Amino acid sequence: MSKGLRLVLLILLVAITRDVWAGFVTIQFDDAMPVNLVNGKFEMKKSQILAAETLKRASSDLHVINALISETVGARTSGHSSRAVRGGYADFPAEQLEQWKKNAEKYWNEQLPDLRSFYSVEIDSPANDRAIFKRYQMLKTLGSVKSVDVVEDAIPAQLETPSFVSSQGYLNNDDNGIYARQARNIAGGRGNGIKIVDFEGAWNSNHEDFPALFYDSGNHNTGLNGAWLSHGTAVMGILGAVDNDLGVVGIADQANFGVQSNVGEPYGELITRAAMQAGPGGVVVIEFQFGQFDYTPVCNCGLAQCGFVALEYQGGAYNAIKQAVGNGVIVVEAGGNGSVDFDAPSLSDKFDRDVRDSGAIVVGAGLSQKRAPQCFTNYGERVDVHGWGDSVATLGFGSAYSGDGTDNQNYTLNFSGTSSAAAIVAGAVASIQGIVKAHGLPALTPSEMRELLTNTATPQIEELERKIGGLPNIMQAIKELDLTPRVGFLPVIIDMLIMEPEASEPPEPTS
Repeated sequence: MSKGLRLVLLILLVAITRDVWAGFVTIQFDDAMPVNLVNGKFEMKKSQILAAETLKRASSDLHVINALISETVGARTSGHSSRAVRGGYADFPAEQLEQWKKNAEKYWNEQLPDLRSFYSVEIDSPANDRAIFKRYQMLKTLGSVKSVDVVEDAIPAQLETPSFVSSQGYLNNDDNGIYARQARNIAGGRGNGIKIVDFEGAWNSNHEDFPALFYDSGNHNTGLNGAWLSHGTAVMGILGAVDNDLGVVGIADQANFGVQSNVGEPYGELITRAAMQAGPGGVVVIEFQFGQFDYTPVCNCGLAQCGFVALEYQGGAYNAIKQAVGNGVIVVEAGGNGSVDFDAPSLSDKFDRDVRDSGAIVVGAGLSQKRAPQCFTNYGERVDVHGWGDSVATLGFGSAYSGDGTDNQNYTLNFSGTSSAAAIVAGAVASIQGIVKAHGLPALTPSEMRELLTNTATPQIEELERKIGGLPNIMQAIKELDLTPRVGFLPVIIDMLIMEPEASEPPEPTS
């Protein structure tokens, strides 16, 4: 049995409406709280022998927690169905999860929680009754509870910024691009053989430029009035749009792609499923964000997403990411569009790398024409690198071209936010990993990739007090790697290192 028993109660409303507010609550219980889930309620494990005082305290605390759940479910607005509390990871083979945990503990050299101790419940409440969720925060005063996180509803980490350009400038071989055009001429530079799983809502796999999938979780998120569909399609366009002389081309179009929808199970379970599909050396990109209660930033733009943060704020997601990283999976995570300072004292236990490091590569959003932070991006020491947060040409939405009027020919030139930024960074990661693999080297570990990416990025040049890190530079990262002694491809490597950058097309004036 693990040292600490962690219990997660995830509270989610899929549809965002004016009369309903929803959020997640994460509860971590004290080590002496062995519980079972029985008919939607939490009970002490009868097999455990506890001191009378501990048993009395635990029973009292569970009574309070069960009563609060029953009351808030009872307060649901009409027209929304209730869902039962359920155990976590019930469909995962026990041996697989145990080995997953052992691998992660070896990587991190520390004891980690048993992922099977996570549970979920879905509720909703009137929008003007956020006091319900504040009451969940009060559970942290219970002696049996170690911590409580409360986060608002999840939305895509995308922010539309209508600035139009004529080409995919983020691919360019200059200081405002990631040198992806040059990397495409190198063996493995198009992400060859690397598995990438996109974790978010929904996708239009019938789009004419959409890549083939090796994995589709099904049960796609149909909420947000179709926004998830275009959002996921846009992300996959950046990563892997087919090189077919129409539309756009993906950074890592020769990778193997999978999609994991964010509905149906707690996020921790879904992250673990995505990570197991990606496998060691593979990539999971997390493309949505959360509101939170701990910190209220000053927002001068993107007011609808003010205060939203990266998914790992939520405890169940954090632990699943950490174990995925511990199994060799590279996790690229959108930092969020909430204008949040991750170094703010009230958030330090969530985003201080010395206190709580998931191992993910956290991505901020920069301006497309210079390496400076977007007005809306989250920032701080925990943000590793940035990508373009505006003017990103990709699939979906249809603002640039809609062809025959169906979603299958939709394109945009203004995908944006930390969503576009995270997809660009994930593409760079796959390109680098593909080159490493093509030259016969072991896959870079998550820590090696994060360090390489940050150390070789083209530096941020403005507003350094709002740190979003540099812009990935694939070619500089490849030059940093010591390939020559371990493989017999010296002529290829020499050509690669001295190759002249391709000319980049100038952008057209905005309209």
